[in-house]
Amino acid sequence: EASFSNFAIQTNVIKRVGYYISGTSSSYNTGFDGFFLESNGVSNSISFQLWRGGENILTATSSTWLTDDYDASLIDWTKTQLLLVDFQWLGVGRLRFYMVIDGIPRLFVTNVGMNNLNQVYMLFPNQPIRYEIRQSGVGSGSFDMICAGVSMEGSINSLFRTLSINDFTERTLATGGVTYAMVGVRLNGATLYEGVSGAISQIDILQTSNDNYLVTLQKAPVLSTTASWTTLANTPIQYSFGSGSITVTTPGFVMVSLMGKSGAFTQEKIEMGDSVFSLGYLIDKTPEEWWVCIQAASNTAKMRTGINLKYYK
Repeated sequence: EASFSNFAIQTNVIKRVGYYISGTSSSYNTGFDGFFLESNGVSNSISFQLWRGGENILTATSSTWLTDDYDASLIDWTKTQLLLVDFQWLGVGRLRFYMVIDGIPRLFVTNVGMNNLNQVYMLFPNQPIRYEIRQSGVGSGSFDMICAGVSMEGSINSLFRTLSINDFTERTLATGGVTYAMVGVRLNGATLYEGVSGAISQIDILQTSNDNYLVTLQKAPVLSTTASWTTLANTPIQYSFGSGSITVTTPGFVMVSLMGKSGAFTQEKIEMGDSVFSLGYLIDKTPEEWWVCIQAASNTAKMRTGINLKYYK
């Protein structure tokens, strides 16, 4: 589901909202995979489209939208609207596009893959929700994102694959008050794993130096040194150890934190639970880096760090 406003056709302006990815090079308007609703001020049309790895499977302009109980030409695209799409995966199932009008889902377009296509109807079932607006030629316009969400029937918990990364070497953090990048994780930066979703489920910290300390899980911090990444065999995950020498020069987005207590030997765990955060790629397919970071209160604090992850495709 996705809500929006100001979707009316505007000269030489293209607007899209949907569940899709594109090619990895600028201007990211080819190689689509997934589905979206498009307002196109070049062709002067509004359409629902379905794509598989850059191949157009379906384009249904609003003039072809059929329903027994609502005339699609009555939609005022300058006003707030709510798009609804449900789809059966297994690669070949049914996809249905609705607009919610007067609180009622009005079915306008259906695509059935089985017995019609010779391949799946889109390559990946796990896509980002994406809103975009772009200009092609002379023109100007606006497009407002309001809210969006994805829900599923059934459960995906049993489909997760789990793995663990541990830096059991004792790392000495030379300077108190300085934040050190301890363990980093990301999706593979050399081989794209589109459609993969990964998350940290638990962070383990063992300190042996009787110090108070602060643990943060940061997204995309700026580091003092370029990290070296290692691929975990037979997985889409890469990891990096800061080895007590890489520091954080500019903090990233802090997703979770923990204040660790002093003690001769203390162990702390951070349970992530049902985190809404997920490892992924930026639009140009640069992998997003997450780092477990530690700032100790005193000099020469000694730490060991481990993380448990889960991922699925």
